[in-house]
Amino acid sequence: MWRKASSVDADLLREGEAVFEEMRSELESQVGAGALADAEDVLRALVGENVIRLHAPGWSGGEAGSDAD
Repeated sequence: MWRKASSVDADLLREGEAVFEEMRSELESQVGAGALADAEDVLRALVGENVIRLHAPGWSGGEAGSDAD
């Protein structure tokens, strides 16, 4: 059963985004912007267009409204 997202959910998503941005910044300072961009391009090619949008319903692999969860 799905529930409506709350402000706590939004806060957690923002906090997670900040953590990943900090990690990305640290990686960039370690390997350089060009090497990081190359790695991102490779990962993008491997993942393709079907990226997981964590803010979208069903992001965990199930479909929204599914009784499987």
